[in-house]
Amino acid sequence: MDRLTKEYIELLSSSAPVEDRFWELEKRIKQDKRSPSVLIHMSCSDMEWNLVKLILDDAITLKDLAVFSDETRERVEYLVQSAKRLYEEDDEEYDDEDDIPE
Repeated sequence: MDRLTKEYIELLSSSAPVEDRFWELEKRIKQDKRSPSVLIHMSCSDMEWNLVKLILDDAITLKDLAVFSDETRERVEYLVQSAKRLYEEDDEEYDDEDDIPE
């Protein structure tokens, strides 16, 4: 959240016209409200997937997991790498906008 707040301040402090800054801020807040780093359901059973979502959202890094057990860190790192591979495969599959199913 601190990172987002700093980004909002930077956006509002820009030299863009005030109405552009307002609408851009509104758009960013709507987008960010859906981000895992802002809204996430915490439970023990969801912990590893929540950590993966936070890492993929750049809210935390793998280094931030130093306080967790080796087993948890290894599992989360594996899940992050698997998720990245899936995203890359999806990107390759739909590189051409004409190929995106409607």
